[in-house]
Amino acid sequence: MLLVNLKQEYLHLSVFIALSIILSGFLLLLSYLVSNKQKNDVEKLTAYECGFDPFGSGGSSFEAHFFIVGVLFIIFDLEIIFLYP
Repeated sequence: MLLVNLKQEYLHLSVFIALSIILSGFLLLLSYLVSNKQKNDVEKLTAYECGFDPFGSGGSSFEAHFFIVGVLFIIFDLEIIFLYP
């Protein structure tokens, strides 16, 4: 009897998980099919507002050091806010 109750209780959870996986996959596929796949747009290749021609790619990587410093600043800033009152 207990095993039947557990199966019925977990049936709702398994249906919810299955539907969420199917919906997520469908939305990812839909966004891939609808997206604009042009790599070199004329607007992207024009000069910036300062007048310099762009050098390098727009998605160039940066050192993780700047990210770590930013995260540490936020963490310690929040600690100071909690110490203030």
